[in-house]
Amino acid sequence: MKILLFDDHRLFGESLKKLLIESQFVSLCYYVERENDFFRTFREKEFDIILLDINLKNSSEKNGFEILADILSINPDSKVVILSSYDMPIYKKMAFDKGAADFINKSVSMEELVERLKRVLCNKTYYNKIPDIEVLTEREIEILRAICKGDIKKKIAKNLFISERTLYNHIQNIYDKLFYGCNLPSLKKSGEDFLPKWADDEKNLIKKVLKNGFEVLQRALKLSL
Repeated sequence: MKILLFDDHRLFGESLKKLLIESQFVSLCYYVERENDFFRTFREKEFDIILLDINLKNSSEKNGFEILADILSINPDSKVVILSSYDMPIYKKMAFDKGAADFINKSVSMEELVERLKRVLCNKTYYNKIPDIEVLTEREIEILRAICKGDIKKKIAKNLFISERTLYNHIQNIYDKLFYGCNLPSLKKSGEDFLPKWADDEKNLIKKVLKNGFEVLQRALKLSL
């Protein structure tokens, strides 16, 4: 397969390019780190798959979602895979809603990456819908109540007779259930704060995530009284 990779980190991009070329399933891989180079290459050559990061702060005024929209406006049949370290459900949903063929975490092994790309080539994806609201467990409610009281993590773990590592896992589960694990990290440009330009559908999704999260939090606090 022929791949076009767009990422603003040269070390990562060049390294991934070399690894992909070593695969027997990849015949060609172009790496670009600038938006104008990306679109020029995209228009001049044919590729089976485009690998695209979300945070392109060093390479473009746009983020990956906006580039994705531009790609599909030029060629709706393009297979675009988001390759990002922002492995959060809300970003995955945004990517798939905007037409991405798959969403892959940068931490995956090379073997898994190639297998996922092969599936994309065969029009298969790993899309998982954002789950419905999950109810907090009794232990998670205990921990949430302790956090609301202002107890430090070490004290909470000691009082509940669990290790701090186990406590951290519970806290992550609480966070995932309340807000789908989303902290919406700001994509910052060098030397200035950068606020993403959310489309109306993205704003509505964020509102839903926050609303559902607060509903679960409210239920949990009521149960803890």
